Amino acid sequence: MSEVLASLLVRGRPLEIRVARPEDDEALVACFNSIFPVDHPGVRPMDLSTWRWKYAAPGGLGREMIVATHPEVGVVGAYPSQPLWATFDGAPCRTAQITDLMVRHEWRRVGERPGLFVQMGNLYYGLYCGPDKQAFNYGWPIPAWRIGQRYLRYENVRDWNFLARDVPVAREALVALPAGLEVTEVARVSADADALASRIAQETRFSLRKDSAWLNWRYAEHPGKRFRLLEVRSRGALRAIAVDCVADLRRPHTSFLVDW
Repeated sequence: MSEVLASLLVRGRPLEIRVARPEDDEALVACFNSIFPVDHPGVRPMDLSTWRWKYAAPGGLGREMIVATHPEVGVVGAYPSQPLWATFDGAPCRTAQITDLMVRHEWRRVGERPGLFVQMGNLYYGLYCGPDKQAFNYGWPIPAWRIGQRYLRYENVRDWNFLARDVPVAREALVALPAGLEVTEVARVSADADALASRIAQETRFSLRKDSAWLNWRYAEHPGKRFRLLEVRSRGALRAIAVDCVADLRRPHTSFLVDW
């Protein structure tokens, strides 16, 4: 499939739907900030360094992202993803989390029906999914997920459950650590995480490849947010990793266990 799906005349100039390039980054950030208001719960203004960090995950898979661009406006929509490796039934496979789907409001019905969102999705799946490519994608529901279900074969796998507990701050309320285990907060996850990730992949039918390179990129190297990284060891051997952060999602100043 060609890396350019369509070139439509809009306002007398061509609107292109194509593979994103590094030089599109500033226009992608501008598009993001024009769509997601800063007063929206949980949304912060996007900046260039965060965008480039977000789409430079380790693993050698590169960036897989579609944009719609117009010479006068710049980027008017994007279908980005974060590719990563996984293990399924003992064999490696590729997947991707679909993130930051966006189309400027006034451009949503430009071009052929059913609109720009689906046109970008068609090019994305034609280029990046199939045998020897991404086996599947995943992500959070979006307002346009029903359009995706109708035209792009989206599936709603399950509801998102919120489990919350108010924790007293008194130290006597803390549960004692089992004998033989040591929990340490670390600045970066150690290379021992590679063997732990490999062992988990062998014990489960499906797992994402969250090795030390991925964990440190995702949490230790985040340009704008602090995460607490915890390692659990027994007799020096790494047994578990946990990641915690504090955010204002649904409830203010809540501690989230974001990885385990």
